[in-house]
Amino acid sequence: ITPDAGDKDVVRVLFPDDSSIEYNRNSHEYNIDIKGKINITADAEVNLDAQVVNLDAEVVNATATTINIEGATNITGATEITGNLIVTGNITASGIVTATTAISTPSLSGPGVSMSSGNITADGEVSADTVRGYSVISGTIDLATHVHSGVTTGGGSTAPPTP
Repeated sequence: ITPDAGDKDVVRVLFPDDSSIEYNRNSHEYNIDIKGKINITADAEVNLDAQVVNLDAEVVNATATTINIEGATNITGATEITGNLIVTGNITASGIVTATTAISTPSLSGPGVSMSSGNITADGEVSADTVRGYSVISGTIDLATHVHSGVTTGGGSTAPPTP
C-alpha cells in the first residue's frame, strides 16, 4: 500500500505488473487499472446503480435469453438485426426506408403513406433500385421501362402508357 504522491487521502495498491487499485477518500473515487482480464462471477444478481454508466470498448457482447431495456434508446451508427423484429407502436423514419425483399403487411399507414392488402399509397416519392433490378409497377405498367405512344410536340397530350 503506497499513498499517491504523498497525499494522505489517497491509498493505492500497486502490483508487480503495474496493475493498481486506488481509492481517494477526499473525492470518493476508485480507480482500478488492471493489465489483464477482469472476471466477475455471482451466484445471484450483479447490480449497478449509478447516475451515468459509460462503456468504451471496441466490442460489447451481451448474451442472454432476454435483454430488457427501459427508457428512450438512441443508437448512432449502422444497426443490423438478424431474426424477427416485432414492433408494438409506431415506426418513424426521417430518411429513406429500403427493403431488399418484399414488405408484407395487412395494413400500414402514416402521414403520407398507407398500405392495405398489398397496395401502397404515398404522398411523397416512391423509388426503386433499378440497378439491382427492382422497379415500381402500377398495374401492369413498369414505371422504369414504360413508353408512351402518340407523342406530339407542342401542347398536345400523349396516349396512356404502354405496358
